[in-house]
Amino acid sequence: MLLAVAALAACSGAAAEAELTDVTWTLTELEGSAPLADTNVDLVISADGSLAGSGGCNRYMGGVTFGDGEITFGPNLASTRMACEEAVMAQESAYLDLLERVSGYEIGGGELRLTDSNGNVLARFQAS
Repeated sequence: MLLAVAALAACSGAAAEAELTDVTWTLTELEGSAPLADTNVDLVISADGSLAGSGGCNRYMGGVTFGDGEITFGPNLASTRMACEEAVMAQESAYLDLLERVSGYEIGGGELRLTDSNGNVLARFQAS
């Protein structure tokens, strides 16, 4: 019985990781608020432990570690340095800072939720 439960847990973890990777996730909520209109913030996590995306103005890239519902970004995320409107730059900065606070994730119904160490949802994304 214990082996069956362990096997099921391993399969569900692998399935969640497969759902997480190689998908373009588009931001729908950043700390309880909708992203600015006419901005596209997205995230792509690769199975090889790399990530890339758009912060709404600049492209960003770096490393990611994930498994069993846990995820950490960085420690050294890099981004391009284009200038955009002040509000877009503020949103992008808040988003990139938020990634450093993420410690977990949940996937369900085509939605990715990034959470902090207390389980609070920091950001929501839709698969696109």
